[in-house]
Amino acid sequence: MESPPMISTRVAPVYPRALREKGVQGFATVEVRVDSTGRVVEAELVRSTLPEFGERALQAARGWTFKPAMAQGRPITARVRLPFEFVMPQVAALEGR
Repeated sequence: MESPPMISTRVAPVYPRALREKGVQGFATVEVRVDSTGRVVEAELVRSTLPEFGERALQAARGWTFKPAMAQGRPITARVRLPFEFVMPQVAALEGR
């Protein structure tokens, strides 16, 4: 692979309301298969701290778009892992994120 897929459009996951109200934070990792046109054609949850975070990360990942990976000058299908953090805005501001 000459170049990996490059993100064109990110879709932020929706923070589950009940978890946000309780101040619960966490993360999820999603592996996606990006086809030769840059579309996500498959998304699989690798891990998450809570099932709700995993569901929201999967929903978001399916909406991402990419410039496809290239090999020998031609676009190819590739896999990419996407990390999603569910962090309360106040905490993120304090940590400088």
